[in-house]
Amino acid sequence: MSTPLTTEPIRVKPAGSYRWRGFSLFLAGILLLCLQAMKYRVENWWAIFIVLPGVALIGLGRMWGKRGNGRYPLSARLAYGAAGITLVVASMFLLNLNWAVWWPLMIIAPGGALLITAGGSGQNPTAVAWTHTTRWLAVAVLGLGGTFLAHNLGLIHLNQFGDFRWWGVWIAVAACGAFVSGLRLLLRLGYPSLSVIGLWLLAFFSGATAVIELLGIPWSSIYGVTAVICIAGGTLLLLNGLRPANE
Repeated sequence: MSTPLTTEPIRVKPAGSYRWRGFSLFLAGILLLCLQAMKYRVENWWAIFIVLPGVALIGLGRMWGKRGNGRYPLSARLAYGAAGITLVVASMFLLNLNWAVWWPLMIIAPGGALLITAGGSGQNPTAVAWTHTTRWLAVAVLGLGGTFLAHNLGLIHLNQFGDFRWWGVWIAVAACGAFVSGLRLLLRLGYPSLSVIGLWLLAFFSGATAVIELLGIPWSSIYGVTAVICIAGGTLLLLNGLRPANE
């Protein structure tokens, strides 16, 4: 009596990741050989090895993106965002940029990564609301870093604003984004969900921070602002709790 043969499936790791790792090492070797041939001395040549994980992350993002059926999944967007930050850091070292001038890139790079990570949100209204809020936050971060960089490059002069705390404007941008996203979600759902409450609490807190910074109000008043936010949040939660269960 013969017994049927059973075979276990062989798990093969995707070749794409190996190709990108190999390409990264190959590229690093070519760059080092070119630098040696040209007798060009790069002070921070070791930063090439910071480029390697950046290139590898781009490869992973491409590989994971192909599995999204035309849409880039969160894993692919995270890989691209991390790659951007890594490559910016490596470029600053390779080009030997003056950190006293170019440090705002360390704000701009995460802002760009946040914008890339936000990506699409499908048809879920709650996911759409939080995605739009993330985009507003990314714009605020990019604006903050861009303003500092423009000042360092001499394109604008922040000293001309005097005592005006201009950074509060970018905080207000993030606050407006959270409030508008919460309002749009409320209109779509027809009731104040927990996400609506969370977005509005974020908007109230960010907005209060912006007002305090812009007007130069002492931070000792934060207790009163926090009390107002707590009362507003409690009221919204009560309204949500009073909503009929069948809605």
